[in-house]
Amino acid sequence: MRSRSSKPQYVNNKEALGQARKQSIQMEKELSAARKQPDEEEEELQELYDLQDNLEQYSKKNSLEFRVPKVPSLQLKRLSLKSPTL
Repeated sequence: MRSRSSKPQYVNNKEALGQARKQSIQMEKELSAARKQPDEEEEELQELYDLQDNLEQYSKKNSLEFRVPKVPSLQLKRLSLKSPTL
């Protein structure tokens, strides 16, 4: 009779072990996916930084620049001499 009572326990243990293995496999898949997520986010973040840098370079290259022509100091002196005094 002892062997009959131990057989159901053996079957129960086997079923529990099978369920534990299925859970373990599922958890390994979830862990693998969770490990990939930060890597993918880091790649996306780096791509966004690169795009931002490109946009800044493009904006600087194509921006309007107002330049004041340089006047030689001799011309400034002549202008100041010619200007009317009050």
